[in-house]
Amino acid sequence: MTTASRLGGHSSQERIVPAVVEAASPLRPTGSQGERRPGESSARQIARCIAAVGPLLAGTGLWAASLPSISTYDLDDYGLSPRLGLLWYTGLAVLLVGAAANLCRRWMSGTVAGGYLVALATALYGTIPLIVDEPRYAWTYKHIGVIRYIELHGSVDWNIDIYHRWPGFFATAGFFSVLGDRPDPTSYAAWAELFFTLVNVVLVIAIARVLLHDNRIAWTAATIFVVTNWVGQSYFAPQAFGYTLTLGLMLILVWQFGGTHHSVLGSRVSRCIHRCTRRPVSMWPVPTKAVWPRSTAIAILLFLDFAIVASHQLTPYILAVQAGALVLLGMLRPRWLVAAFLLITVAFLLPHLSYVNQRYGLFTELNPLANTETVASSTDTLPGKAFNVACGRLLTAVIAVAALAGAVRLLHRSDGRAVALLLLATTPVFLIFGQNYGGEAILRVVLFALPWCAVLAAVAVAGVSHEVSLAGAQPAMHGSRRCLRVAGRYSLFAVMLTCAALFVPAYFGQDEIDLISHDQVAANRYLYAYGQPGSVIMNIASNAPVRSSANYNLFFDESLFRDEKFRYRPLGAADVDDVVATMHAYAPSGYLVFTPSTEAFARVFQLTPPGAVVSLEHAIAESGFFTPFYVGPDTRIYALRPIPASPGSTSLPAAKPADGSPGRAS
Repeated sequence: MTTASRLGGHSSQERIVPAVVEAASPLRPTGSQGERRPGESSARQIARCIAAVGPLLAGTGLWAASLPSISTYDLDDYGLSPRLGLLWYTGLAVLLVGAAANLCRRWMSGTVAGGYLVALATALYGTIPLIVDEPRYAWTYKHIGVIRYIELHGSVDWNIDIYHRWPGFFATAGFFSVLGDRPDPTSYAAWAELFFTLVNVVLVIAIARVLLHDNRIAWTAATIFVVTNWVGQSYFAPQAFGYTLTLGLMLILVWQFGGTHHSVLGSRVSRCIHRCTRRPVSMWPVPTKAVWPRSTAIAILLFLDFAIVASHQLTPYILAVQAGALVLLGMLRPRWLVAAFLLITVAFLLPHLSYVNQRYGLFTELNPLANTETVASSTDTLPGKAFNVACGRLLTAVIAVAALAGAVRLLHRSDGRAVALLLLATTPVFLIFGQNYGGEAILRVVLFALPWCAVLAAVAVAGVSHEVSLAGAQPAMHGSRRCLRVAGRYSLFAVMLTCAALFVPAYFGQDEIDLISHDQVAANRYLYAYGQPGSVIMNIASNAPVRSSANYNLFFDESLFRDEKFRYRPLGAADVDDVVATMHAYAPSGYLVFTPSTEAFARVFQLTPPGAVVSLEHAIAESGFFTPFYVGPDTRIYALRPIPASPGSTSLPAAKPADGSPGRAS
C-alpha cells in the first residue's frame, strides 16, 4: 500500500483539482501495490470490468424502466415510497450493492465509483422531476416569484418580504435566467435537488481527499452522503445555495489554512487524548501546504462568505461557529478570518435587525428540548407518518453511530483529525439553544453535520474493509483475523443498504402534501394574471404554490386554517359567513382556492374531520357570495362577489385548464 493512499499518510498532491482528478482516475488501484495485477490475463481483466460495471448498467436500466409505472395519484400518509414499485427498489438495490462492491475491491475504480454516485443520486433525487410535471414543495414557488420580480424590476424592495432583504440566491438565479434568455425558473427548479446534490458530492470528495489523503474513503464518504441526506433542504432555495457555498468555503479553509498551531485549548485536548491512548497526538497530523497566494485565498473566502451572508439568514452563523471551533483548537490560521466572517454577518444583519426582531424574533426559546420539536411531530398519530418520522430519526442515529466509530478508529491511531471532524459534526447543535427555526432547527443541525459524519463513517467502514482485504492476502490467518475479515467485507454493504432503506420513507414520506400538480400551477398563474390587485388569495392550507409571479407583491396570501376557528371540527354552510369575514379582514376582495394538496394537508395534519373540506367547498359554491373564477381538472378558485377579473373588464375572462386547451369560467 502506497504511502499516499494509507490512512494518515502524506499526499504528494499540492492542488485541489489534481487531487479530485486523481481520486476519479479510472481503475486506480487504491491501496494496492501496483498499477496492474501481475500475470493477470486479458479475460480476467474483462471479467473484472464486467463485474464492476454490470450492476451499474443493470441497476440504472431497472430504475429507468420503473418510472412509467409510478403513480402519484391519491397518495396516502406513507407518501410516495409505497408507489415506487418493486422494479424501482430492485434497481436501487443493485446500484447499492454494485457501488459497495466496487468500493471494497482492492483495485477500486474511481471512474466506476463516480458512475455509481451519479446513478444513485439520479435515482434518489431525480425520480420525482421525471415523473411529476412541476417542481416539488410549495415554497419553491415563492422563490420563483422573487426571481421574476427581480428580473422585471431589476432591483429589490425591502418592504415586500424578508427574501428581498437577503437577495443573494435570487439575484444569482435571476442573473443566470438573463443569460439563458430569461427562461421560466419553473422549467429548471425541479432539478435543483439533483444539481445541488451532485455539486455537494464533488465537494465532499475533495474535502475528504484533502483531510485524509485516501481516495477510497473520499468516494465512500460521498456515497454515504448521497444515501443519508434525507432532510429535503436541497431544493430550489437559498438554504441549498448557501449550504453548497459553505462546503466550498470549508474546503478552501482546510486546504489552504489547515495545520497544527499553538493553542492552549488544543494542547489540553491533545494531552487528554494522549492520556487515553498512551500515544502522542497531533491535532492535525498532516499539515496542508497552501497553493494559492495567501491574498487570493483570503479574497475568495471573504467573497464566498459575503455571498452566503446575503443569501441565507442562518447559514453564516453555523459557518462562523464551525470555523471558530477549529481556530480555538489551533487547527486553522489566521484567527482574524473568523472575526471577519462574524463582522460581515453582523454588519449585514444590522439594517434588518428591527424587521427580523418584529416579524420573527432573534430567539424563540432557550429550551433546547423544545427547539428540537418539528412540524412532523404533530402527525405521529397517523401510522404512515409515524413510520416515516421514525425512519428519519433512525437514519440519523445510524450515521451518528457510524461517525462515532470512525472517530474512535482515528483516535486509536493517534490521529487528531478525529477531533476536527467531530467538532465540525457537532458544533451545529448550538442552533437548538436559541431557535426552533419554524420547527426545522434540528433538521438544519442534521443537514450541516452530515458531510462530516459521512467522512467519519467512511473511515469506519471503508478503512476496515480495505485493511482486512489486504490482511486476507496473507496465507496464514487466525480465527479472530478471519472474523474481522468477514466483518470488514460486509460492513460497508450493511451500512449502505440500511441507510438507503431508511432514506426512502424518510425522504419520500411527505410527498402527498409536497407534490404540486400541473393544474395547481396553471391556476396560480391564471390568478395572478387576471386577478384583481389588492385582493387576498385564501388557500385552505399553507402548502399551495403561491407568489410564483412577478406581481405577487400586489396580492395578499393567507391560509384559512391559520385561523383556529376553522380547525378540528366539521365545516359546512354555517361557516360561509366566517370565511367571508376572514377574507374581508385582509382585503375587500379575494379568491378562495381549493386544491388536492391542501386537502391532503388538512387530512395529514388532522386539521379537520374527513370530508370537511369537501363539505365547505359545496357550501361556498352554493352560497351566492362566491362565483367560480377558475375551474380545472383538480383545482377550483372562487372569487368573492362582486369583483372584476381584470382592470376595465366587466366579466371574467375564460379560464385556461391545465392541459392548455381553451377553458371556461362558470
